[in-house]
Order: sequence, then C-alpha cells, then structure tokens
Amino acid sequence: MNDYSLEEYYKGNENPWTEPDDGFVNGLKKLEIKRGKAIDLGAGEGGNSFWLAKEGFDVVSIDLAPTAVQFIRSEAKRRSYRIHAEVGNIVSYESNETFDLALLSYVHLPKEERLKLFSKINSLLKDDGVFIYLGFFKDRHSTPEGASPEEFPSSKQVAEEWLGFNGVQLLEQQDEVKTIPIGHQEGSFEGVTTKVIVRKGWMNHD
Repeated sequence: MNDYSLEEYYKGNENPWTEPDDGFVNGLKKLEIKRGKAIDLGAGEGGNSFWLAKEGFDVVSIDLAPTAVQFIRSEAKRRSYRIHAEVGNIVSYESNETFDLALLSYVHLPKEERLKLFSKINSLLKDDGVFIYLGFFKDRHSTPEGASPEEFPSSKQVAEEWLGFNGVQLLEQQDEVKTIPIGHQEGSFEGVTTKVIVRKGWMNHD
C-alpha cells in the first residue's frame, strides 16, 4: 500500500487489530533477551507494540499512517503502556537511540529500499541486539497486481541479506504455510509467511 491507501485503510477500519503476531511472540519467547528498548517499524495499529510494552519493553512505534499512530497513542495511554508512537517513513527514519530489539513485520519493499532499511536497522541495534523480520513470500504467480516478487523475499534471501553485515548471527529462518486471520474483519486466508531472526555483534564476545 502507498501512504494514501494506508491512511484510508486505517480511517475506514472499525476493528483495529491489536493482537500480536504469533510468529513474533513464539520467536521472541525462545530468546534470552533483556527487557530494554524496542522499535516496531511499520507498527500498524500496534498489536506487536502492545505485547512488547506488556512484557516490559520501552517501545518506539513508527508508522506512515497518522490514524494508526493516533490509535496506538490513545490505546497505550488507556493501558498505561510505555510506548512512544510517531508518524514517519521507516526508510528515512533517524534516531540517536539504539535498541535491544527491532521488529519489521509485513512491510514489503523493493530490494534496493529493503537493503537500505536493513542497513539502517543494523545501525539502530545495540551490540547483542536482535532483529525480527516477518513477511510474506510470493513468487511471480502469487504476487499482487502492481507489485514485484522481489518485494516478497523468502526467508533464505532475507537471511543472506543480513549475513552480509559483519558480526551477525542467524538465530532462526523459516518459511511456513499458515492460515492467517484477516484481522479487521472475520475470515482468514492461506499464505506462505517468512520469519528471520538475527543477532548483532555476536563475534565481539570472547
């Protein structure tokens, strides 16, 4: 979706999706990661951000759509969660902070933009910081009209892109056929999901 269609989608959505992704939750529970700072890039209506805050993380949530960000702010206030939500383009996002955890979920970009974003995320992570990628894998037969298959890479491709950075350890890589709830309305669909989890800076240990 582009900036306009994302905002229009959230404006028209009467049932905000506030549940975390089960692949994200299961992946994170396997890790020994301290409860520190987390950044949720392309946070949508905040399902993963809310779960992180509930688990004790200080969360920064970034999304293009003002309506989605305002929902996160109001819901976080209602729940007394430590979440700072702001409107922003995740590819051009800048911060002086570094994070213990970064999440990118179901944000699909052309390869050049994706690599630029991965480099930025790597710079935002602390040593020992963890990055979790969630997305869809699609080939030329299943790619939506107007999109390119390069926007929907396999976990193998994402892992290879991350292993191009120095001192990165691959913790998990998985492609899985799943039945996925639509979220904003009843119903579900079947798709191939990808999950990649990496840790930064592991070679710095004795």
